[in-house]
Amino acid sequence: MHFFDAHWPYEAPKKYGGDNAYEEEVAFSNHYLKMFFDKLKDFGLWDNTTIICFSDHGEDLDGMYLNDKGGKRLGHPEESGHGCLLYDQTQKVLFMAKDTNLPKNKKMLTQVRLIDIFPTIAELTAVKIKSKIDGKSVLPIINGLEKENRVGYSETFYPEEQGAKNKSLSFAKNKKALRIDNEYKVIFNVGSDSVELYDLQNDSNEKVNLNQ
Repeated sequence: MHFFDAHWPYEAPKKYGGDNAYEEEVAFSNHYLKMFFDKLKDFGLWDNTTIICFSDHGEDLDGMYLNDKGGKRLGHPEESGHGCLLYDQTQKVLFMAKDTNLPKNKKMLTQVRLIDIFPTIAELTAVKIKSKIDGKSVLPIINGLEKENRVGYSETFYPEEQGAKNKSLSFAKNKKALRIDNEYKVIFNVGSDSVELYDLQNDSNEKVNLNQ
């Protein structure tokens, strides 16, 4: 199921209330997701249904949250929601799983990647993968057999597209980033010597570039 709400334009019905348009959209999506879950229970399918919830990206909301950096006022006019920057507010998402073979209410802080979702589902459903894939199932981590924080890689070439459409944004650099050990973020600004380094344990909002 694909929910496109919590995405621009923010136009959730007013009955979901609040002063935060983004969170109103989340509440709107949550309402319909609950309806779906309730139907699974009504039909007796809930217990034996595997459910995986995740998002493809987060959102930079122009100062609505402390870790925002996008928009002209915050120094990144090339960023409008997502696409041009690789900070955690757009790259870090939740990954939730429910299955009869998984422990209930277990919260884990180990870093995994979106590319790990497919092999995880394959292992949960006993589907054998014969071809080479990039990700790895997270079940060994959940079951305590592995403790590694998997290196997260991200990249964006959208800044180049933005600059081509709008010359005032031609300064924006394409980027590649590594999120290492759930502790450090390194961002490489492609085509320049600019490299950013953040200590995520002590600077979760990525405000202090240690490479300056």
